[in-house]
Amino acid sequence: MIWDSKDNAGSFKNKAPKQDIGDFPDTEPKRRPSKPAERKKPKVPKKISDRYLYNSGLAYLQRFPASSSHFKSVMMRKIYKSCRHHIDQNAEDCEAMLDALILQFQDLKLLDDAAYLKGMIVSLRKRGLSALQINMKLQQKGFDKDEIQNALTLHDNDEYEINQDENTNGDIYAALIYAVSYTHLRAHET
Repeated sequence: MIWDSKDNAGSFKNKAPKQDIGDFPDTEPKRRPSKPAERKKPKVPKKISDRYLYNSGLAYLQRFPASSSHFKSVMMRKIYKSCRHHIDQNAEDCEAMLDALILQFQDLKLLDDAAYLKGMIVSLRKRGLSALQINMKLQQKGFDKDEIQNALTLHDNDEYEINQDENTNGDIYAALIYAVSYTHLRAHET
């Protein structure tokens, strides 16, 4: 619509003449003719070699921190997937290559279970998780229950200055951290 300035009343007039609804042959938008559904062919897994394991392991560790056992389980899934497709490969031979790679990554300090355990405990405590929750999460990552408990006790003693003769543990401090963060989030919602 445009403004008609010649008209003293100052009315709007249409540019194009009005058309009846019957003048439109198709009211539905035109679409391409549909093709039969083509499924993507599944990607063929690569054959396992020392170089492939090294590169894929390094790519994984660049994206995610991992313990040695968790890293092994992730890489073993790749190995099993490849061995199912490439029948000439032996899973035990590939696992031996992976064990050598894990030792190499540990020598290069790309896999450091003690540092990973300490970092995870610090992170999970800062989020306000209890000892039981931390135990469960770290056992999923492949750590031993006693190892987790020792590291957790050491962290709580250093961080919260807890004496051995006191009956308190880090769970009280973790609960306070969780409560403060929860109330802080709730205050910003309103």
